[in-house]
Amino acid sequence: MDRKEKLSNLYRGKKSYKFEEKDQEFLEFQTLAWEKEDREIDEDSSDDNEYDYESFEEGYEQKKKYKDKHLVLRTYGLTQKGVSVCLEITGFQPYFLLKLPPTWGKSKVKMLEQRILSKVGYRKKEISFSVIKMKKLYFFDNYKNHLFLKISFKTEGARYDTMKKLIPNEAEPISAKVIKIQKTFEFNVGGSKIKFDVYETRMDTIIRFIHVSGILPAGIIKIEFNKLKRTITRSTCQIVKTIDWKQIQIVDDDWVAPFRTSSFDIECTSKDGSFPQAKRIEDKIIQIGTTTRVHGEKHCRIRHIVTLKDSNDIPDINILVHPECPYETVKEADYAGSTSYIINVIDQAPSGSKWAIGTEMNLVQRLIEQYPDKEIVSLNPNLCPCMTMNRIDLPHLLWSLDSIKTKEYKNIIKVDKKTTEESIKALNQMLKNV
Repeated sequence: MDRKEKLSNLYRGKKSYKFEEKDQEFLEFQTLAWEKEDREIDEDSSDDNEYDYESFEEGYEQKKKYKDKHLVLRTYGLTQKGVSVCLEITGFQPYFLLKLPPTWGKSKVKMLEQRILSKVGYRKKEISFSVIKMKKLYFFDNYKNHLFLKISFKTEGARYDTMKKLIPNEAEPISAKVIKIQKTFEFNVGGSKIKFDVYETRMDTIIRFIHVSGILPAGIIKIEFNKLKRTITRSTCQIVKTIDWKQIQIVDDDWVAPFRTSSFDIECTSKDGSFPQAKRIEDKIIQIGTTTRVHGEKHCRIRHIVTLKDSNDIPDINILVHPECPYETVKEADYAGSTSYIINVIDQAPSGSKWAIGTEMNLVQRLIEQYPDKEIVSLNPNLCPCMTMNRIDLPHLLWSLDSIKTKEYKNIIKVDKKTTEESIKALNQMLKNV
């Protein structure tokens, strides 16, 4: 299979998928990406659903029509079998809160609502109000309930416009050391001038939805198939549906969908052997390597290298690599083995023999210096030294052993049971050969 065909197979949008409701009751998938937008409810809206900017914005000469909209959230993900899903979520309304004086009654609350609507009049059909009792976060008050005006929004634009009209634009950044409650501009309500404490305006709408719904950003959800509806949203996903947010069910499971993941690594030269510097002309990017994996599969689907210049063939040379090299490299190599195996092979090789070694750069450099009678090169001579491996030295080893002795464990790595068992097996096998 050539590279073009491999890439084509990775693109799920070309694979049609027809779900048979008789085969499955729920659509269950793992979410991964989220987005939001305000969308017109009906592109052919009548004038009854349109508003005139001129009535509410002073100095705006030309009249513009504004159509009814609603907030749409979208999440993209995969089923356990790798079927791609675009789920459009409707009906959710973001909000923020104004803290009301404890003595206020319905009449004053109504007056405040009218003052707010007068500032964002063309958004009035997208805003709703309710009075709630809840506890506030900051400062001790014996855990009592307070009155809040909850301002909810059908669109993200209404939320943004309302915040802009009600709350001064504060230049001071949020600080964990300083507790500062936002306040509104001054309002005249019933003859009294008052600024209201504002709560939870800085929470993004997607974060708000995740918090309220309890859905994890990369969690597993399910929806009854008979509740799903068609949508005008266009997507290359295999399943594209819409649902009211209250119909989504959370699945308490820990499987991971077969996501496609592309990772890249940039290799650079260095003028003096130190870490490459972007500002130095001599330090050039000489290759970019990309790997594409499918979660759960042992080997990469695609490996791709882009180099600054053409690579030269090395004739009559032995290829010796560490088994942690890419599978395709190990398969094509003449020899493959552990670090000690590589050292022993070079030690026993005849004088004048040629070797290209694929392993950590520091080891290759030591072998070059230790065996000047043999022609030794790195499979990637411009590869930077492994900074993590460089930290494995006697002082760090002693520090780790001391922490174990005093039971003050450092840098603990936890893995699942299967990985633990296989790791112990590998270590025991390695220790037999020491």
